[in-house]
Parts: sequence; structure tokens; C-alpha cells
Amino acid sequence: GRFDRQVYVWDTTTGASVHQLPHKGRLVMAVAFSPDPDGRLIASTGEDKTVHIWHAETGREVLGLRGHTGVAGCLAFSPDGLRLASASMDGTIRVWDATPLQGHERQEIITMPEQSGEVWSLAVSPNGQKIASGGHGNPAKVWDVETHQASPGLPGLRDVVFCVAWHPDGQRIAYAGGNGDQFTVKVWNTQSEREEFSLPGGLEYPTAAFSTDPSPLLRGRYLVTGRVNGKVEIWDARDGRGLGEIGTHIGPVRAVVFSPDGRFLASASVDGVVKLWDATRLGEIEKTGPQKPQREFTTHIPGPCSNVAFSPDGKRIAIGDTVNTVVIREVETGKELATLRGHSGDVFTVAFSPDGRWVASAGEDSTVKVWESHSGKLICSFRGHTGLVNSLAFTPDGQRLVTGSRDRTVKIWDLTQLEEVPDR
Repeated sequence: GRFDRQVYVWDTTTGASVHQLPHKGRLVMAVAFSPDPDGRLIASTGEDKTVHIWHAETGREVLGLRGHTGVAGCLAFSPDGLRLASASMDGTIRVWDATPLQGHERQEIITMPEQSGEVWSLAVSPNGQKIASGGHGNPAKVWDVETHQASPGLPGLRDVVFCVAWHPDGQRIAYAGGNGDQFTVKVWNTQSEREEFSLPGGLEYPTAAFSTDPSPLLRGRYLVTGRVNGKVEIWDARDGRGLGEIGTHIGPVRAVVFSPDGRFLASASVDGVVKLWDATRLGEIEKTGPQKPQREFTTHIPGPCSNVAFSPDGKRIAIGDTVNTVVIREVETGKELATLRGHSGDVFTVAFSPDGRWVASAGEDSTVKVWESHSGKLICSFRGHTGLVNSLAFTPDGQRLVTGSRDRTVKIWDLTQLEEVPDR
């Protein structure tokens, strides 16, 4: 590792330079070969605080490990090559999983510039050109997918943002969070760059979503919120006027999700119940009052994340369940259609691809998995996050997957090669 900000790999027989591995403008402070006979991996780190893993033969970077907050100056592989330790001026020694990527495992194609805090929620705009994100110590921002540049943080909620949601028109964003012990939901217009309204302050609003509807006149007419006191509330999305409660849970509501066809609203609570409501009657709530749920599912909601998703046709629902699984059910009957097993921790977030073929899931084990939604077959695992993954979303064209993590990063993964993954 050299002060010219590159790692040089030499052939010890001929003395010839084999590879020059760039560190993008930062000094290299430490390098290490994996201890296997072929020395298949090279690790390097330095002023960029990232531990880079390179394929020794090709010189290709296969993994970037982020977590240190200070200059990293020391690296050491375990004798079996399956662990890597890094020491940093941030006062920590971190131990990483150094097992190689398997045939079904991939790495991200883009990592957005590091956030100011943990990423708890993200959403992709309807046209796929923008990403909204926010989290703990991380104000709501809007990212440009092509340039990777972020707007200044949206105003008003500096301490925590629980949830971000795009309006179907692609111009407005709802973001829920708070400062200190005061919580609200704000709706921001990205075109005029001004706040349109805020919901009444008070108890936490962990989640919010704009309504869906086949009719352009009604699409996005309502804003639904879940409260820490168990209430699922309906608001007029034009001016923030309260319309009433559709129903309640015993525990805090962590997710509210509309089916794309506008027929159902799902609410998920830490009380272990997902309730389905009739979303076609939201306009009647002000007169009729709360509804009776259409259906209920018993499950496990592990954290402040949305681990519930509808298929594009609205006929299936995926729910992060107990024992580190995702269960896909038929909406009309509640029948279990598939169980996705493979995570080694709680599933915090799930999403269907736009064509309904894939289901993506992520959570406590820091891995992102993509499954065939009908068979439940694991298609691909993405490794790269170093913290719990709270949120994920497909781009509208289905070619990219965006994820947000407590490791303070937003990553974008390429899905165009999924068809080529061999059966296993």
C-alpha cells in the first residue's frame, strides 16, 4: 500500500507489476493477503475508513466493508481465512465475515455518499429518477439516481425520520418523524420546494402512505398514518384535514401499505397482527366511523419497519414472519402460498418487483435476498451492508433494487442478470 493512493500487486518471480488497485484519493494504510494457499483475496484500508476486498487474480473489488468512523490502519485475516479484523483510530476493532461470495451472491453497483445517520426508510419516485430517504439523525433527503447527489435535508424534522412516502404524482413527499418528544407528518412539494401542510403534533407517527386508486382523480386523495397508540388514521391529502380512524391495533402501528389496485389497506402492528381494511371506502370514514377489518393475519413485527407488501395485482401479500421467514399469502382467502426460508435474523422489510415475479427481503442479518415469488426459491443474495437493513424498494422498471441500512448507506443493486442465475 502506497502514499500515491493505490495498492500495488507484484509478481514475486518476475518483479512485474500485476495490478494497481485505486483508493480514490485516500492514502492506503494497511494491506493483507488471505492465508489460503492461493492468496485469493487482498484486503486494504486507510484514510477512506473502508475495508476493501479485492480478487487477487483479477484485481476486481468484490466487497466494500463500511462501519469505521475513523482512519483504519491495521488489517489481519484469521488463520482459516474466514474472518478479517480491522483496527481504526475511531477506537474500535471490527471483525468481518470474510467468506467468499457464493454463486448466488452479488455486490452492490452503487453506494450513495455516506449519510449523516442511520437510514430507516426510503422510497423510489414513481418515475424512478429520485430516491427519498431518512432515518435516525438523518433528515429526509431526495437523491438523484443518476448523479447520486442529494438535495438539502427537507426542513422541520431533524432528530428522526421514521418513514418517507411518495405521492403518486411524483411531486410530493410525506415524511414522518420528530424533534425531541414532538412528532408530526409533513408533506413537502418537490417542485415548489415548500411545505404544503403538517399533521397535528403529538404522539409518534411511525408510518404513512398515500392511497392508491385506479382512477386518476382519486389516486393519492388520502394520506393514511399509523400511530404509536395503535390508531390507523385517515387524512385529506390535499390539505391535511383529519377524516377519522379506520380502526385500531392494541400496539403501535409500524406499517400501513396500500394494494396497487386500491382495494385494500394493510396495517401491521407490534401486537403481532396485520389487518386488511376496505380501502375503497376511505371517503366514508368521516360519516360512518371505524371499519371492521376484512381479514387478519397473526405474525411477528420485529421493528420500526414496513415488512408487509402487496403484489402488483393485489392478489398476494408478503409478510415478514417468525423464525426469520417471509410468508406469502392469498389476499382473498388468507391461504399460505409460499414460505421463504434463508435469513438468519428477523426480516424487517419486504417488497414485490413491479412484475410480481420477485420478492426482495432484508433485515437483521444485513443480507438482501431475492426470491421467486411463486415457488419461494432463493434466486440471489446481496452482501455489502454492514448493519441491519431497514428498507428496500424496486425501481419502477424492475432493473434495480435500492436498500437503506443502519450502516448509514443507501445501496443500489443490479437485477438485470437474475435470469442468468443457474438453478441450485
